[in-house]
Formats: sequence, structure tokens, C-alpha cells
Amino acid sequence: MADIRRLSWLMSRERTIEDVSVGDISLVVKTLTEETRKRPKLVANLERFPRVLCEYLGASDYTKERLGEFYRLERWYFSDDLYGGDCIRYFSASKDKGAELLARKCRYATQLVKLFDFYLEKGVGKRFTHNYMMYDADVRADGKINTTGLQLVKGVGKRHDISMEDVVEIVADVRPAIREYYCAPGQKYSRNENVSFVDFGKK
Repeated sequence: MADIRRLSWLMSRERTIEDVSVGDISLVVKTLTEETRKRPKLVANLERFPRVLCEYLGASDYTKERLGEFYRLERWYFSDDLYGGDCIRYFSASKDKGAELLARKCRYATQLVKLFDFYLEKGVGKRFTHNYMMYDADVRADGKINTTGLQLVKGVGKRHDISMEDVVEIVADVRPAIREYYCAPGQKYSRNENVSFVDFGKK
């Protein structure tokens, strides 16, 4: 396993920096320095999500080039704006599923952070579920959130290479509390506080 991919693999298993060799870290720093010089805006965007950045650093040069070009052409895809397009046409033409998946991970994580921050501000007391993200009245009424949850859940649902649980783990690096609040379909709510949680839309 390549050194940087090993680091990404360790991160995905909740390991600590002590599990990573000095050689691995040196290579990561060297690659990060090179990529920051070549594609500073893309790297700055990916730095929001350490797991995605680590995957990017371990990707092939071709994948990095394709993702960099897509970011140059469609930087709004990586933002929290209500972007109406998709990356499938660009990446179908380039035949690079690695770059497409990295773009989607960054996009989905950005959307989930936006939804979770909104939930912590206005939704605690309800369950943070797929239904909440898609259909909660407060979410749908907010001009900055609106259909973000619908786009996210439906977008992830169409994929076979990433799940909502994967996106939650990406976001958990920067919003650790999401592990407590997120309730996957069919999962019992796990918070241990004496709070009466209700399903969205119910009194």
C-alpha cells in the first residue's frame, strides 16, 4: 500500500498519528507542498475535510490533474451554494472515476456540514435523519438551505461507491458531534440525554 494511501487507510479506521511512520508523514508533507504550489485553490478547498485531502494526495497525477481542471471550470460545485449541475458529464468524458468520487465526497460533505450546522441551531429536539434533511419544514423554508438535503440524500442514494455513513465520517473530522446526532434509516436513536426527541413535522 502506498505511503499516503496507508495514511488515508489509517485515518478511516480512527487510528492516531502515532500509527503513522515518519516516512509516511514526510511524504505527505512533501506532496502537500507540491500540490499547494500547483493547485493552491483546490488544495485550500479540500483542506476543509482531512480525509478527502489525504485521498487526493494519494491519488495518481492524472486524477489530480482532472480534479484540478474540474475545480477550475466548476468551482461552485465545491461550495455550499445551491449548485444545480452535476460532475458526471465532465468525468464521463475524462473516464476518471477517482476524481469524480473525490469531487462528490467534497460536495456531499459540504452539504452535510451546512445541514448539520442548521440542525444544531434550529433543529435539536428532532431526529437528524434523512427525512429531516429532505422534508423538515424549517429546512425547506430557509432560503440558504432549501433543497440541499433533498439533493444530498438523493445524490448519495444513486451511488454504489459512497454511502451517507461514509459522508458522516468525513464530516465527523470537523464536526465530531454528528456521530451522536445522525440517525441512519432503521437505526435506533443513540443519544443518552433526557431529551424528548420527536420526528420531524410532528407535535
